[in-house]
Amino acid sequence: MSSRSLGGAKNKEIRLSFFLEKTLQSIVPVTGARTIILDIDDEICIKRIAKRSRNGQVDHFDRYMEQDGARSERIETFLLRLSTTYLDAVIIENNDLYETELSDVLCWRFVGLHNQCLSINENFCSSLGKR
Repeated sequence: MSSRSLGGAKNKEIRLSFFLEKTLQSIVPVTGARTIILDIDDEICIKRIAKRSRNGQVDHFDRYMEQDGARSERIETFLLRLSTTYLDAVIIENNDLYETELSDVLCWRFVGLHNQCLSINENFCSSLGKR
């Protein structure tokens, strides 16, 4: 059984089995799934996690990623590579977007038309057309 490599953090390769690769390749065509990556600078991410922690809103994944910076970077790189290689991920920079701005970007990027967006979730795109 062969495996495919994806370049990983610090040039470490990520090996995928033949079956995993075929499964990943089938997700978008079979399900029509759309993948979004919210790219946030490390410094901003650390501040956001600290704020969530102070407010009692930090989750298990935040804690796990915070415990080991190298591991966190490797996981992030792996998820990014998988998402962009197999899931046609769209990367959106989210360093300073407010919730309504992020909703606008998502709505226009993935739905395209305001009327369709509103039919999916009226609150999701509530600020469209109000600028």
